[in-house]
Order: sequence, then C-alpha cells, then structure tokens
Amino acid sequence: MIFLNQTLFSLSIISTQSQSPFLCLYGKSNIPLTSNIYNSHFSYSFSHFLFSSMPTKSLTKLQNLAISYILNSAIYYDFDDETIIRNKNITKTMKYDDKDDSKLVILGCIFKKCSSKSNGAGLQVIAPMSILIHNTIFTSCISKNSFGRGAAIYVVQNSSAVDINLADGMADKLDVQYCCFDECYGTDNFQFGACLYAAAENTTLFYSSSVMCSPQNYRSNGAQYDLQSLNVVSKSVNITSGYSNYCGGIEYRYAITGYFIHQTLTNLTA
Repeated sequence: MIFLNQTLFSLSIISTQSQSPFLCLYGKSNIPLTSNIYNSHFSYSFSHFLFSSMPTKSLTKLQNLAISYILNSAIYYDFDDETIIRNKNITKTMKYDDKDDSKLVILGCIFKKCSSKSNGAGLQVIAPMSILIHNTIFTSCISKNSFGRGAAIYVVQNSSAVDINLADGMADKLDVQYCCFDECYGTDNFQFGACLYAAAENTTLFYSSSVMCSPQNYRSNGAQYDLQSLNVVSKSVNITSGYSNYCGGIEYRYAITGYFIHQTLTNLTA
C-alpha cells in the first residue's frame, strides 16, 4: 500500500487576519496520509488553525503545540481515521463530525478558555467513534448555547431533542482518565453536563476531578457529569462545589452493567 507523509517540526504564527484556515489537509484519493506537527505555537486567528478532510486510515499527530485565541474552532476534523493529539494547549472548540470506524486520542493537553455557541466548548464529537482522553485539563470552558449540553466535552453519535428523557445516539466507546475540570459552565438556561455530557455504549470514567463547575450564577439544570451508557465503569471521581436544579454530581442513564467505587462529592447544591 502507498502512504504519503508530511512533517512540520517547529513554527510560530502569532497573528493572522486570514478568513481561511492556516493549514488544510485534503485527501483527493484513497491513499492514506500521515501528518505530524511538533513544537509549534499558533494564536490570534479568525479561522481554524487546522482543517482536515482525509481518506480512511490516515493519521494526524500533534505534539507539544500551544494554540490560543482562535475564533472559529481551532481544530476541525471531518474524516475517517485515527487521530493522536499530545501535549497541546488549546483555547477553542475542537469538532469531529459524522464519520464511522474512527478513533480519537487526546493525551496531556490543555483546553483553556474555550467558548462555543454550540455544545462542547472544549471538544465536540458527533460521530460513531471511539474517544480516549487521558491526563488532560479543561479550564474555563463555556458553552453559550441555549439549552446547551456539555460545556467542556460533548460526545454523541447523533443528538436527540433536549428534554428530561434524553436518548442520544451512542458513540462506540468513551475512556476518560486522569482529567481535571475547573470552572466550566454553560449560560442561557444550560441543561446537563458542565464537565462531561456523553452518550457512548461503553464508558470509563477514572481518577478525574472537577472544581467550581456550574457556579451559582450559572446553575445548570442537571448533573456535572451526564452519562448515557449501556456499560459504565466509574472510579475515584472527585466533584467539589457546584449548583444545579437536580442531581448535582453524576447521572448515569440506561446502564445495563456498571461498576462504581470511591466517588467523592463535596459542597454540591441541588
């Protein structure tokens, strides 16, 4: 099989006023493309830092990047592949849209002061895929969507109507471990999942914590973690402070099998 490869080792872009993405990766054939971007800094842009539409089984690897003040989804993917993102400082929503048989891996990243007029200010996934997020920080992620869901992270296969009996299409797998959520919330009658709103058939939530999400001035309707999952494992989750109309901590929906141990819920008001 033929593979194409491209690598960018170091680059700093401090400001650009272009209305087009800085970097576009397109696949015009079925030849897989491997793209590597290392040790780079991108800030102050009206459009995406990276837009990609690639053939099946392509691989994009981002490592040691700092991305800040991007006004239109810093990273936007719409393709069928495996994506690895490492050690990145991100300050705008990442979106993944509607492709199957894909895998997204995020390791050692920072999502800082991301905002969105839709769901998932830090990360938005609407696709039948597997998502792994480890050792990552989400701080001051704000959803400005009316009746929004998932201020920091929003993961579904497809979205249902907003009501108390949620029934979103479920992604394949979600694995969240060693993650921190700090001061994440939604405005404008925000609904569920200030930290994490997810619908995935298999869900793992380990060794994660949230502090001061859903503050009193931006009380959410439901829990900080709203999980629709058939098989869920939840261990050593610490939730400190927050306000909601009901269920201040974690809500598990539709679980057939589950394992829950060592959860710590402190100073929650519901």
